[in-house]
Amino acid sequence: MNGAARPTFNGKGMSWLGDKTSHGGIVMTGFRQSTWNGGIAQARLGDIVFCPKCAPHRHTISQASGMSVFGVRSALEGDITSCGAVLLAERAAPKELTAAQAFMDGAGFDDRYVLLDSNGQPMPHTYYACQTQDGEIEYGTTDDAGRTHFHLTGQQAEQVSFFVAG
Repeated sequence: MNGAARPTFNGKGMSWLGDKTSHGGIVMTGFRQSTWNGGIAQARLGDIVFCPKCAPHRHTISQASGMSVFGVRSALEGDITSCGAVLLAERAAPKELTAAQAFMDGAGFDDRYVLLDSNGQPMPHTYYACQTQDGEIEYGTTDDAGRTHFHLTGQQAEQVSFFVAG
C-alpha cells in the first residue's frame, strides 16, 4: 500500500474498497469521490460486500458508524454487513479481489466440497487443508454436514487437493 498509514476515525480503522470481512468476504464497491492511498474508494453504508460464506453471496454494509461523507455514513472496522459479517481493517490480496470480482460478474467459480470418510459418510467438524493449483494452502473446518467453506478459484476451474489429519 505504498506505506501510507490507514486513516482512522475515533480510534477505528476506516474501511475501503478491497478490505476483508470476518466471513472471508471483500468490500466490492466504494465512494470514489473520497479516496485513500492513490485512489482506493472509501466504503460507506450500502456499499456492496461479497461474502463466500453466506448465500446469496452479495450483501451490503448495513451498519456504518463513521463520519458522514456526502450525506452517507462511512464504514469503520467493526461495522456490520447485511449477512452479519464484521468489517476488518485489512486489505484482501490481489488474487482474492480478482476472484471475488469474477464471481460478482458471473464468471467466477466458488466451490464447496463435502469431505467423506472411507465409508462414504460426511466428516463433520473436521480440520482440513486445501491446496490450490498454484500451491497456496487454505485451512478450515467442515460444518455439521461435512462441507468445506467456499473456495474461490477465479475465472476458471482449477484442481484442488484436500488433506485431513489422521
